[in-house]
Parts: sequence; structure tokens; C-alpha cells
Amino acid sequence: MRSIVAELPEGVTYTAGDHLAVFGKNAPELVEWALRCLRVPRDQVVRLSSRGTTHLPVDTPVTAGLLLSEFAELQEVATRSDLSALAAHTDCPWTRERLAALADGYADEVLAKRVSVLTLLERFPAITLPLPVFLELAGPIRPRYYSISSSPLADPRRVRITVGLIEGPSWSGGGSYRGMCSAYLAGLEPGEVFYGYVRVPAPPFRLPEDPATPVILVGPGTGFAPLRGFLEERALTGATGPAEVFYGCRHPEHDWLYRSDLRAWEEAGTAELHLAFSAVPGHPFRFVQDAIAARADRVWELLERGAHVYVCGDGLRMAPAVRRVLAEIHQERTGGDGEEWLRELEAEGRYQQDVFA
Repeated sequence: MRSIVAELPEGVTYTAGDHLAVFGKNAPELVEWALRCLRVPRDQVVRLSSRGTTHLPVDTPVTAGLLLSEFAELQEVATRSDLSALAAHTDCPWTRERLAALADGYADEVLAKRVSVLTLLERFPAITLPLPVFLELAGPIRPRYYSISSSPLADPRRVRITVGLIEGPSWSGGGSYRGMCSAYLAGLEPGEVFYGYVRVPAPPFRLPEDPATPVILVGPGTGFAPLRGFLEERALTGATGPAEVFYGCRHPEHDWLYRSDLRAWEEAGTAELHLAFSAVPGHPFRFVQDAIAARADRVWELLERGAHVYVCGDGLRMAPAVRRVLAEIHQERTGGDGEEWLRELEAEGRYQQDVFA
């Protein structure tokens, strides 16, 4: 994990809860792999033309290395149409048969294993794919969105993001995988410039206007990122409403993000902290939803007082589990439909999520 502080350009502002969009660059070793698969020298100069709008630099000389470093997504999963395009660029019957078989078993053999066009080029050397065709298949480097982890009240010209490094064995079975943007940001040196912009989430992710309103903050792991910004803002504004924070990680000695900040805010009375550690034997709570269930009475008391709920992080398992626990708390105390009640809170802006798949 990296906590990165960037200085904003003059005139750029943000609000706690916003996102920072970052345009990364492909790692040099990934670019070298792409050049080998495409059989193109790094210094080969090309001049691209276009029949319409494009993200690529057109009508100007540019090297293949620069194109693959700064303009093309290199690790995206190959689509069915990509498989057809690859088949059109080989005269080998066996290769075409294998590509057809991959298309038939696309969900299991390509999508689930996250097999990229470059992986297929390496796997099937009988394919000769021209660089311009690859650039069309690859598409432009997309911005990656990071929840801002700071409040502008601390420093309006500086913004903090929390970046989890993504790396491990490649699901496709060949080599290792590193997240393009997280690796790029982790490799930046102090003073270096990167490109991006501030994005307001839709719907906006915002603290209640009244600082006396109670808040319930749920954010395990890197999901804590925007909640750090909220707590920093509440500390600087002297918010009087109670804040119940449910934070979780695997082990407090290994991956507890912003531990000193959380402890300081707890000691100052800015927040009441409830912890879940999934890899600590004997700890009372493995997951944040377990800690919420144990504090059901307090959670319900604050909800009755108009508390706003913020759930951040994993949208596949954690967020649905937290939602189920809150629905059960409501149903146990009122006999009503907990899910309908949560939808009402969402409509009122009292239940907000900043989650990722």
C-alpha cells in the first residue's frame, strides 16, 4: 500500500469524498514484452493517420516504444472480436483452430483467466499482428479512480490518495501480473509529475451538512481511504455529532492503514473505533459486519437520531454483508422490511456507498 500526496495545479479544488482520476503509464518491462510479441523495435518511428477522432498522436512521427508506454492498454482481457482479429492475421490452420476453441470456451478460458491479446500473441507465434491493428484492439489508457483520502481543510493545494499495489501470479498461467496504474504510482519519485483530474462521484459522496449529525463509517482495508478524509474534515471543523467507525484488515501488525491517525482521532473524541481482524485467532470480530452486529443497539440508536451511513471498499462481499446486517437490525426492532427501509435511506442521502468490484 502507498499513501501518496500530490500537489494540485493552480485553480484545481476538491471536496472530501471526491475521486482523483490518474492516467498511468505502462511499466518498461511490460512495454518490452509487447514489443517482442509484436516484433517491433522500440525505436521504430511510425506516423499514424486516422479517419476519425482518436486518442493516438496522429500525423506526427512517434516511436513504437512511446506509443506502447503512454497510449495503449496492454493488459486488458481479449474480447471475442479480438480473437477474430487475431485469426485473420495468421495462415496457420492449427492456430485458427485453437483461437476458435478459445472463442467457444470464452468465459472459462479467456475471461476468467484474464488472457490478454499479448498473451495470445506470445502463445501463438504464427500470428503476425501489425502495430496499428494492435493499437486499435488495445484501446486508450483509461484513467484509474482513487478515492481521495484527505480534506482540503488540511491543505487546499495538496491531495492524498491511498493506493493498493496489485501484483501476483498471472491468472492466464504465464508470469506475474502487476496493476498498471498502482505500479506506476508506486514508482514515482518526489517531485515527479503525473496527469489526472478531480472527479465528483455520481451521486456525490458527501458528509452531512450539519456537523452535529451522527455518522456511521464502514471501511475495511483500502476502503478506509475516503473515510480518512471525512474524519480529517470532522476533526478540523470540530464536528460534534458522534462517529462510529468500523474498520477491518487482516492483521493489525501488517495492514492496518492509517493506524496512528485512527488512534489519534479516537483519543481526541472525533470517533469511536471498532476493529475487525480476519487473520487474528481469537479476535472477537473477523469482519466489519460482525462488529456492526455486536454494536446493533448503538447503531440503531444513531440511526433513530438521523445518522448517515457510509460504506466503502469491496462491493462484492463486504458491502452486501453490511447491508444485510443493517436490514436485520431494522427488522428485529420494527418488524418492517429492512431492504425497503435501506432504499428509503438511500433516497434521502443517508446511506451512501463508495465501493469497487
